[in-house]
Amino acid sequence: MMDLKKYTFVLLFFVFQLNIIGQKEDRIWYFGGDCTNAAAGGAGLDFNSGNPIALINSAMPQTEGSATQSNRNGSILFYTDGVDVFDKTHSIMLNGSGLGGHVSSEQSSLIIPFVNDSTKFYIFAQDGMPTANGTGLHYSIVDITLNGNLGAITATKAVLLQPGTSEILTATKHANGMDYWVITTDFDSLIFNTYKVTQFGISPPIKTNLGFNSVSWANIRFNNKGNKITFCSQYTGNLVRYIADFNLTSGIVSNQIPIDTGAVTDGAEFSPNDSLFYSQSFLGLGNFVLHQYKIFSPNIYASRQLIQSSTYFADFCDFKLAPNGKIYVSKECADSIDVINFPNVIGTSCGFQRNILWLANRKQYAFFPNEIFSIAKLPLSVNKISISKDDVKIYPNPNNGLFTLKIDEEIKNAEIILFNSLGQRVYEQTVIQGLNTINTNNLAKGLYNYILLQDKQKVDAGKLSVE
Repeated sequence: MMDLKKYTFVLLFFVFQLNIIGQKEDRIWYFGGDCTNAAAGGAGLDFNSGNPIALINSAMPQTEGSATQSNRNGSILFYTDGVDVFDKTHSIMLNGSGLGGHVSSEQSSLIIPFVNDSTKFYIFAQDGMPTANGTGLHYSIVDITLNGNLGAITATKAVLLQPGTSEILTATKHANGMDYWVITTDFDSLIFNTYKVTQFGISPPIKTNLGFNSVSWANIRFNNKGNKITFCSQYTGNLVRYIADFNLTSGIVSNQIPIDTGAVTDGAEFSPNDSLFYSQSFLGLGNFVLHQYKIFSPNIYASRQLIQSSTYFADFCDFKLAPNGKIYVSKECADSIDVINFPNVIGTSCGFQRNILWLANRKQYAFFPNEIFSIAKLPLSVNKISISKDDVKIYPNPNNGLFTLKIDEEIKNAEIILFNSLGQRVYEQTVIQGLNTINTNNLAKGLYNYILLQDKQKVDAGKLSVE
């Protein structure tokens, strides 16, 4: 029997399809701005304690698109609207203006960490429709070690990758778990341009032509696994929302399926387990609704369920899955946001609530920050170390959220860290020999994987179900 007292046990919750674990880089969001005062600082949220706390220190003025980057401990490093980049003191970063974006571009900016250097980042920026065809997609490089560790934009600034792009910009991880795919489209078309970002730089785009027009201002989003993408098109004369397959190895978009017509919102989001999808639909004058769709239904459109209705066109404007496993829902120019508490649950039991999160007198202009990626990930594909399952038990499983962790052997300096379905830390607790209660009542219902780590090496793995 292995002596457990030498080992620190870490319980990690993660999306089982992924082979990497996130840290705290997504804990801070800066976004928005006052619709009536373009110079006023926008809103912010801090998820470091689990539940979001409103921030009032953003220096970023009114903007549609934004991107934020924190360090592994959840402290802000910098944030940007695609025009300027602000450092952790909320001042414009050294050499940090003129990045090629536009404050009226919905996905104006995107931050991608360097694959092999935790101190450098790419900022992708584009202007799109606000400048009538757009000057195009640009990139700049942030070196966070410069200017006394406040960071600075290097000499690589606003480099044009492609002219005439749209406001559509997002990214996902490559199938190899290390590299990235950055994706945009040509202006007013669904010619997708997919750039592979590796340790060697940015490769020329892989082009996919779906053969019809896009909505150059409606944003796109990947699911959590990265193998599906949603976007809008006006091919039929109406605004149509699609879901398509994305090949994580080749970067090709294919097999697009229309899921709804008249979808007037810009934002959309997938549930943490990727089985459900949320978006706004327009059902007639003064009738705007939030729908939920079953992704794996033979007829996605027919599977839709009404979650909430509104007479205001700018309700349900954008959606973003947060580190606490909930989906937050924006509305234009408001000082509070809505929430879907249990986004994996079918129907109205998903727990939609209006005006649940006050922004402390700050305003959201319309949209949340773009996708946020971890600086360094922990591979799960390490060799398993043999250990007797009789030494550690977690029960009852499934249950309503109160698990018992039983450790039979003497241990010291042990802790449990819980992660949500995106691999993001939501709970941590010191544990001792004997019985320990793990209270997950504040977590969303669903199936989770856990792994047991010893000195960052995988010891054992299993599944937990919170019902």
